[in-house]
Amino acid sequence: MTRSKPPPQTRLRRLIWRGVASTMRVRVSYKSVWRGRRRSTMTPPDACLRSSVFCISGASLDRLPQSILFCCDHNSVRSPMAEGLAKKLYGTGVYLQSAGVKSDLDIDGFAVSVCMELGIELSRHRSRSFDEMVQWGDDLSSFDLVVALSPASQRRAQELTRHAHLDVEYWPILDPTGLGEGRDDRLASYRQARDQIHSRLIARWGNGDSEE
Repeated sequence: MTRSKPPPQTRLRRLIWRGVASTMRVRVSYKSVWRGRRRSTMTPPDACLRSSVFCISGASLDRLPQSILFCCDHNSVRSPMAEGLAKKLYGTGVYLQSAGVKSDLDIDGFAVSVCMELGIELSRHRSRSFDEMVQWGDDLSSFDLVVALSPASQRRAQELTRHAHLDVEYWPILDPTGLGEGRDDRLASYRQARDQIHSRLIARWGNGDSEE
């Protein structure tokens, strides 16, 4: 018995349905493959970004020592500023002190002024030398790190620690004393030295819990 052909409209509907079904199967198959690949090999972009940021920050910042001594020539400008800036950034969780090769000068008034601009009080600072540190109960070998801010203080610190397992690091910070003609020019020089120290602290150990 010969089957009659379906009407043209019916054949057209069948062809359309077959095309739609085929397309749906392809889409379902592609989606399944993609899901499997994503589960096995793909990493979410935000996870990659978080991992990269963590690695970059971890590589660029060192771990903050438990005790740091900053030193310069007279303990009247650069090392007191470094001590004050570090205390503002890192708080009381780190033992921070400063000293000089000599202690023949009082705290510099311009250093007090430019640090006060950042809310750092230096007016009560009393200059002291390496030798006076021992008299005041601070043993140089008890510090984890000595940061020298002048060549003379670097040499003196290395002499005093040659038998101790102690790192002495040199930061070339501008000596602002005697620079500039008027008050504004001199303040600008002291701000430059202050900002150099601040930048070195941030680059080495980060911003701490401070909002500055």
